[in-house]
Amino acid sequence: TLMVKPDIILMSIFFFSVLEDTRPSHIFLMLLGLLDDLISGSLTGITSLEYILISVFASTNKKALWEQKFKLVWLALAITVVAVVLVKTIVLNLYNHTNLFNIALLFEIAISILCYPALHLLFYKKKNWFTVSDA
Repeated sequence: TLMVKPDIILMSIFFFSVLEDTRPSHIFLMLLGLLDDLISGSLTGITSLEYILISVFASTNKKALWEQKFKLVWLALAITVVAVVLVKTIVLNLYNHTNLFNIALLFEIAISILCYPALHLLFYKKKNWFTVSDA
């Protein structure tokens, strides 16, 4: 059975790293990734690396990305997700001495990229949920 789901955590990290003043801390991302690795039984620390790389790329380019039309933000997400998942897969392949790149991974990348517009719209419409006001 082929179980494919969008990577909502990865997409959320990208979105919040692009938003001004809401970038998740690297410590939080490291702990979140370690928890994910423990639950999934993956190489400890690999998901932390994945999450931090997504955050660093998005936050480094946040000014340029936030001022662009959505299509360019979506393209940046697609390039970032493909690059980071490719790095993660290569590291896991080298560590496990196997080939972990398969059709399910391709579908998961594609589903994540295709689902991002809905998540972006939801978060963008509700972004004041996540910001602290100085009231």
